[in-house]
Amino acid sequence: MRRINMAACKRILQSIFCILTVFSILFLNTPLIKSFENDSASISPGKFSYTLGKDFPKGDSILLSYTKGAVLTKTKGELLFNVTLTNLNQSDMLHNPNKQSYNVPQITKSIAIYIPSEFKIENGVSSVWTSFTNDYNPSSISLDKTQPNDPIAPGWWKLSINNLTIVSENPKVENRKFLANATQYIRIFNVTSPSIAGRYFFKIFITVFTSSGCEIFSIGAENFPTLTVTAGLNPAYISGIIRYGGKSKPSLYGAPLDSTMHFDGVILLPNGLGGKVYAKGISEDGRIIEAQAYFNASAGGRYVLYGLEEGTYNITAQASGYVAATIEGISVKAGQSLENVDIYLNDGLEVSGVVYSKHGSSFIPWGYSFNYTHPFISKKRFIRLEVTDLNENVLLESPLTLINKYSLQLKPRDELDPSSHFYIFSLRWEAGWDGHIPQDYANYTSGLSSVDYYVKAYVSSYAQIIYPTIHANNNTLKVEINIDLQKTNYFNFTIHFMEGFPNRLNPSFTHVSGFLYIEVLDSMGKIAGFNISYVPVGVKNFTIQVQGLDLWNSFINDESKRIAWFYAKDKGLLPGSYKINILFLNSSVEALALNALILASPESREIFPIQTPELLSIFPQQALELASRETSLYIQLDYIVASIGYFCNSPSSLSIKLLKAGGLNLTFYSIDWQTPPIIKQWQHPNSLIKIEIYNSKGSLTAIIYAIQPPPPYTSIKVSTKGFMQWDNGPIFPIRAIGLKPDLYKIKVYTVGYLEDKIAFSQDLPVNYGIITDSSYNLIIGPSIEVTLTFKTEGILTPIDNHLHYVWPINNLDATPARIEVFNENGEFAAGKLIYIPKELALFTFTISGFESYYGNPRILWTNFYDTVDGAVQKDYGIKEGEYFIRVTVAGYYQNTMPRIIINYSATSISIIQSLERLGYVNGEVLWINMFNEVSPLSWAILTAYSTNEFKEVYTFSLDGKYDLWLPAGQYDFGVYYPGLNSKQFETKLIVSWGSETSITFIFA
Repeated sequence: MRRINMAACKRILQSIFCILTVFSILFLNTPLIKSFENDSASISPGKFSYTLGKDFPKGDSILLSYTKGAVLTKTKGELLFNVTLTNLNQSDMLHNPNKQSYNVPQITKSIAIYIPSEFKIENGVSSVWTSFTNDYNPSSISLDKTQPNDPIAPGWWKLSINNLTIVSENPKVENRKFLANATQYIRIFNVTSPSIAGRYFFKIFITVFTSSGCEIFSIGAENFPTLTVTAGLNPAYISGIIRYGGKSKPSLYGAPLDSTMHFDGVILLPNGLGGKVYAKGISEDGRIIEAQAYFNASAGGRYVLYGLEEGTYNITAQASGYVAATIEGISVKAGQSLENVDIYLNDGLEVSGVVYSKHGSSFIPWGYSFNYTHPFISKKRFIRLEVTDLNENVLLESPLTLINKYSLQLKPRDELDPSSHFYIFSLRWEAGWDGHIPQDYANYTSGLSSVDYYVKAYVSSYAQIIYPTIHANNNTLKVEINIDLQKTNYFNFTIHFMEGFPNRLNPSFTHVSGFLYIEVLDSMGKIAGFNISYVPVGVKNFTIQVQGLDLWNSFINDESKRIAWFYAKDKGLLPGSYKINILFLNSSVEALALNALILASPESREIFPIQTPELLSIFPQQALELASRETSLYIQLDYIVASIGYFCNSPSSLSIKLLKAGGLNLTFYSIDWQTPPIIKQWQHPNSLIKIEIYNSKGSLTAIIYAIQPPPPYTSIKVSTKGFMQWDNGPIFPIRAIGLKPDLYKIKVYTVGYLEDKIAFSQDLPVNYGIITDSSYNLIIGPSIEVTLTFKTEGILTPIDNHLHYVWPINNLDATPARIEVFNENGEFAAGKLIYIPKELALFTFTISGFESYYGNPRILWTNFYDTVDGAVQKDYGIKEGEYFIRVTVAGYYQNTMPRIIINYSATSISIIQSLERLGYVNGEVLWINMFNEVSPLSWAILTAYSTNEFKEVYTFSLDGKYDLWLPAGQYDFGVYYPGLNSKQFETKLIVSWGSETSITFIFA
């Protein structure tokens, strides 16, 4: 180990940097096929941490500059992503590598930004602003945590912005069309930095849509933006190499753990795998400090622990397939660093053996699995192996392998040969699934030490009776075991579709196709097995088996497969009694089946629409609204309990009758407020009509959709039998549902319309097989016509989003705005998104209520960035009453909210609202470090205080830069930074409407 003075280190590194070129291509997953101008992203703060591939693996440039603009651990701030999308067709590049050009006039893309889980983001998507969109529909923009087995970034934040059309000319942001090679911005507020110091990177993936589908591309791991998090203002670093220290390959002792193939063909760390180095210690002032670094198989074992405060540390290293090792008592001083801290790792334990398929004492082939949409098509089974500690925590596992990185398609590695009766396995590398390895995709980072373990195997239709225990000592490198799996019994159900009444049943042919879903619950109410099968039209009986859980073969959607694989395990049915539930739905039941797997409580599964967080993050809202357990087309009449015997590969057969459900035929008319009312044409053709159906307990039972018809149609019939019809004209298919016998009420939501309260309060009786008819009037609501005027210092001045003061929206063709209407009680009553073309001093639009509007009242950051939470508002019209209107236009100030009174007698109300252009203040926040150098500060809090009336606006500096948008007035400023405390600047700065001012603040 060698201690280096930081100033001397900088001089040495600068000299090396001038003569040394390190090719970053060595450390990455395969880059894109040719070198074209590609989609890119950068982050602020992070300018001085560079991209992940800069000077890889030594990182000389980063060592020189990372302290500039770094953020401190456990502090609040913001992240700004600068994203440039091109009209490059990466999919065409992949499949047609010899073309001269891949730029197209127009292409649709989506962007996904993965943020390490160590960063905390409060309040979800309401903390995200982007120039790409102000529509917070989850299909437009979303922020969620990924699943623990995600192939890219398990457990990280995933920020998705979807369906962006990139054009070579004529952009139109209102239609989500953006100019190629023009930078757009994404700003995340309410961010708390990690408690663990280190150099963090952000993964960026682009989905490219083509006529044949879509494919997903990384921007290249070497291009991932990074941000360094430090534990103090004058941090140190520790670096070294992780080396081989095992006994099984003495000739390689001391070799770096990497993917180099040695003379005997041995690779110490296969490509794709990685490792982690973790430091924990106590600083000079008594604080507990942590730091971490990761390395991949191409890094030559090299690591750098960035951001350490002065103190003494214990350092632990781990790598895939190796036993973790710790060295103790490593000390560093402020601003000084330590190199050549090498750590040696021993081989991890390898668990191997054979799993046998048995029926009693006899061997039988594994055979095939049959289920889902094509019940007679065979599918191979998969085996899942786990090594657990004695508390049954999984330490080693059969991996999911990425078989197609362009579709993120996974598949279990361990597939069974249907004709064989055994499976040979080996586990060593498959521990510590992690997305922090510096590469595109996640992989393993740990190994197994020598203690006591269980070994478990899972296969659909099988059960493990005996769990072998491994007893390994420190000299044990490999253990071999045999496992017997017993073939279990199964249920064989014959479903008979009936109609009539419970005491008078007649055979019925299915009138629509659908999916038959059968689940069996154990004595605790948990899902022990299920099956799904497609049932066509015209069938009066159907046979289906339930053999247990066969997760990978039971779902179609790749994300559904991964979720199921994480929350459950393939297995057969153990001897015992089971409750049987049967549903027949005219829609996909994947979400319903997944919900049942995730939720242990049967009562929780009944909640509708589904509220399970794991499913909310991957399924559109309407998909979850299809997954109601109360809308089966045929109804299970009896409470069914059935038993399974001991292991003999035999069926337990049952014949079950389902009775045809009832339904509704609903006819809606568009009318005005006159007495008597006049039937009118629909005001918003092709707008969605949402129909909610409530049972006698007041519980939401089902949701169905229709659309407002175009002229000349004045009525629309919506039937739960699966169709809608405009007048007596065209008929369109919709989802069919069934309803149980009960009294129902409906509520209807569509833009610009109000319900007739008397008609909508009536009960609708439904019985088995009976379709109840009812008619309703929807009343045309008033609209508000708003004219906006744009001023600078009271003078009409055309709006222009290409001026510097609104730089975050400079690359748009129009200015985004949000209109919100509140009633006299402050309740959110209507909302609309608009885009205002430049060079206009006046702009007029109409608002008629909510239409596909997502978000509760907006949050405004720094007087510029408006965000909402993405909660869906039900489409509706504007009621009679008193209202206030709030207008949010980037870069403008609304002095007062106008008050209007709406009467049903007036079809439209007009108002004029004046907006003043805000003053713009920008500049830098700097400090003088221990080397007497001026350096930028990131996440310094800058607050502007008005001296003539109470106004306060704050922002965070990013790489030393800041921006503020202020109403006219006189301002002083305060700057706060952890470790430097607060400093007041009595500038008495005069800000006028539309002014631009630059001012720099320095912590001396």
